[in-house]
Amino acid sequence: MAKIDITAELIRERLNYDADTGVFTWRTSPRVPSKVGRVAGSHDFNGYLQLNIGGNVLKVYPLIWLYV
Repeated sequence: MAKIDITAELIRERLNYDADTGVFTWRTSPRVPSKVGRVAGSHDFNGYLQLNIGGNVLKVYPLIWLYV
């Protein structure tokens, strides 16, 4: 799969962010519809939360800044 450009609009389109909990949940998931509403992301080998959007594996914390 080709990687796509990550923009604030793309993040807001695919994810919901709860500022009170700091948690992203999936708003849409073209491949696995059952992901919708579930917590997005997993921990890498260093314990940092990351997620895959459009073929890009990204750390969650910078995405929060982009989303907000």
